[in-house]
Amino acid sequence: AVLVTEASRFSGTLITAGFAADYGRDVCAVPGSILSGTSRSCHDLIREGATIAESIDDIPRIPRHIIYRKESSDTHSFSLHCNQTENEQNDLSKEEECILNLLAAAPRTLRAVSEHCHLDLRKTALSLTTLQAKGLVRLYRGLYVRS
Repeated sequence: AVLVTEASRFSGTLITAGFAADYGRDVCAVPGSILSGTSRSCHDLIREGATIAESIDDIPRIPRHIIYRKESSDTHSFSLHCNQTENEQNDLSKEEECILNLLAAAPRTLRAVSEHCHLDLRKTALSLTTLQAKGLVRLYRGLYVRS
Protein backbone atom coordinates (compact mmCIF):
# COMPACT_ATOMS: atom_id res chain seq x y z
CA ALA A 1 0.00 0.00 0.00
CA VAL A 2 1.03 3.60 -0.58
CA LEU A 3 0.07 6.12 2.10
CA VAL A 4 0.02 9.81 1.17
CA THR A 5 -0.01 12.12 4.19
CA GLU A 6 0.65 15.48 2.53
CA ALA A 7 1.34 16.54 -1.03
CA SER A 8 1.06 19.75 -3.00
CA ARG A 9 -0.81 19.80 -6.31
CA PHE A 10 2.24 19.10 -8.49
CA SER A 11 4.13 16.81 -6.14
CA GLY A 12 6.21 13.77 -7.02
CA THR A 13 4.12 11.99 -4.44
CA LEU A 14 1.21 12.03 -6.88
CA ILE A 15 3.37 10.37 -9.52
CA THR A 16 4.25 7.63 -7.02
CA ALA A 17 0.58 7.20 -6.05
CA GLY A 18 -0.34 7.01 -9.74
CA PHE A 19 2.22 4.29 -10.42
CA ALA A 20 1.03 2.39 -7.34
CA ALA A 21 -2.56 2.48 -8.58
CA ASP A 22 -1.45 1.42 -12.08
CA TYR A 23 0.29 -1.62 -10.56
CA GLY A 24 -2.76 -2.59 -8.51
CA ARG A 25 -1.44 -1.36 -5.17
CA ASP A 26 -3.74 0.14 -2.56
CA VAL A 27 -3.51 3.93 -2.32
CA CYS A 28 -4.46 5.54 0.99
CA ALA A 29 -4.61 9.25 1.80
CA VAL A 30 -4.81 11.14 5.08
CA PRO A 31 -7.37 13.94 4.88
CA GLY A 32 -6.27 17.34 6.14
CA SER A 33 -7.40 20.90 6.52
CA ILE A 34 -9.25 22.37 3.55
CA LEU A 35 -7.18 25.51 4.11
CA SER A 36 -3.83 23.75 3.68
CA GLY A 37 -2.21 23.58 0.27
CA THR A 38 -0.43 20.38 1.25
CA SER A 39 -3.78 18.65 1.85
CA ARG A 40 -5.25 19.36 -1.58
CA SER A 41 -3.67 16.39 -3.30
CA CYS A 42 -4.78 14.04 -0.54
CA HIS A 43 -8.33 15.28 -1.02
CA ASP A 44 -8.00 14.81 -4.80
CA LEU A 45 -6.77 11.25 -4.28
CA ILE A 46 -9.70 10.51 -1.97
CA ARG A 47 -12.12 11.90 -4.58
CA GLU A 48 -10.50 9.61 -7.14
CA GLY A 49 -11.03 6.54 -4.96
CA ALA A 50 -8.10 6.37 -2.53
CA THR A 51 -8.91 4.87 0.86
CA ILE A 52 -9.25 7.43 3.65
CA ALA A 53 -6.62 6.67 6.30
CA GLU A 54 -7.53 7.95 9.75
CA SER A 55 -5.86 5.17 11.76
CA ILE A 56 -3.52 2.23 11.25
CA ASP A 57 -6.55 -0.05 10.79
CA ASP A 58 -7.50 1.87 7.63
CA ILE A 59 -4.29 0.90 5.85
CA PRO A 60 -4.79 -2.45 4.10
CA ARG A 61 -2.37 -5.34 4.23
CA ILE A 62 0.21 -4.02 6.68
CA PRO A 63 2.32 -7.04 7.59
CA ARG A 64 1.85 -7.58 11.31
CA HIS A 65 5.56 -8.36 11.82
CA ILE A 66 6.40 -4.74 11.01
CA ILE A 67 6.44 -2.24 13.84
CA TYR A 68 7.35 1.41 13.89
CA ARG A 69 10.08 2.72 16.16
CA LYS A 70 11.27 6.27 16.56
CA GLU A 71 14.93 6.49 15.61
CA SER A 72 15.95 8.94 18.34
CA SER A 73 14.45 11.56 20.60
CA ASP A 74 15.82 14.47 18.56
CA THR A 75 14.43 13.53 15.15
CA HIS A 76 11.02 12.99 13.67
CA SER A 77 12.09 10.29 11.23
CA PHE A 78 10.77 6.79 11.65
CA SER A 79 12.01 3.55 10.22
CA LEU A 80 10.64 0.06 9.83
CA HIS A 81 12.10 -2.83 11.78
CA CYS A 82 11.16 -6.46 11.19
CA ASN A 83 11.03 -8.62 14.28
CA GLN A 84 12.99 -11.82 14.07
CA THR A 85 10.86 -13.87 16.44
CA GLU A 86 7.35 -13.83 17.80
CA ASN A 87 8.81 -13.37 21.29
CA GLU A 88 10.49 -10.13 20.25
CA GLN A 89 7.25 -8.94 18.66
CA ASN A 90 5.35 -9.63 21.85
CA ASP A 91 7.98 -8.16 24.16
CA LEU A 92 5.59 -5.86 25.99
CA SER A 93 6.06 -3.06 28.47
CA LYS A 94 4.15 -3.24 31.75
CA GLU A 95 1.77 -0.57 30.38
CA GLU A 96 1.11 -2.64 27.25
CA GLU A 97 0.52 -5.77 29.36
CA CYS A 98 -1.99 -3.89 31.53
CA ILE A 99 -3.81 -2.66 28.43
CA LEU A 100 -3.94 -6.12 26.82
CA ASN A 101 -5.21 -7.72 30.02
CA LEU A 102 -7.91 -5.06 30.31
CA LEU A 103 -8.98 -5.41 26.68
CA ALA A 104 -9.20 -9.20 27.03
CA ALA A 105 -12.33 -8.65 29.13
CA ALA A 106 -14.11 -6.10 26.93
CA PRO A 107 -13.56 -3.29 24.43
CA ARG A 108 -12.75 0.07 26.05
CA THR A 109 -12.40 3.74 25.19
CA LEU A 110 -9.07 5.53 25.40
CA ARG A 111 -10.15 7.28 28.61
CA ALA A 112 -11.32 4.01 30.24
CA VAL A 113 -7.99 2.34 29.41
CA SER A 114 -6.12 5.35 30.78
CA GLU A 115 -8.06 5.36 34.05
CA HIS A 116 -7.89 1.60 34.63
CA CYS A 117 -4.15 1.34 33.93
CA HIS A 118 -3.37 4.59 35.82
CA LEU A 119 -1.68 6.21 32.82
CA ASP A 120 -1.99 9.72 31.44
CA LEU A 121 -3.85 9.99 28.14
CA ARG A 122 -0.68 10.68 26.13
CA LYS A 123 1.08 7.55 27.42
CA THR A 124 -2.08 5.49 26.92
CA ALA A 125 -2.46 6.68 23.31
CA LEU A 126 1.21 5.91 22.62
CA SER A 127 0.93 2.41 24.08
CA LEU A 128 -2.28 1.70 22.16
CA THR A 129 -0.69 2.87 18.91
CA THR A 130 2.30 0.60 19.54
CA LEU A 131 -0.04 -2.33 20.21
CA GLN A 132 -1.95 -1.53 17.00
CA ALA A 133 1.30 -1.55 15.02
CA LYS A 134 2.15 -4.93 16.55
CA GLY A 135 -1.26 -6.22 15.45
CA LEU A 136 -2.40 -6.95 19.00
CA VAL A 137 -5.05 -4.23 19.31
CA ARG A 138 -7.34 -2.49 16.86
CA LEU A 139 -9.74 0.42 17.00
CA TYR A 140 -13.34 -0.46 16.20
CA ARG A 141 -16.11 2.14 16.33
CA GLY A 142 -14.25 4.25 18.87
CA LEU A 143 -13.37 1.32 21.14
CA TYR A 144 -10.06 -0.48 21.47
CA VAL A 145 -10.32 -4.25 21.18
CA ARG A 146 -7.85 -7.12 21.19
CA SER A 147 -7.04 -8.48 17.76
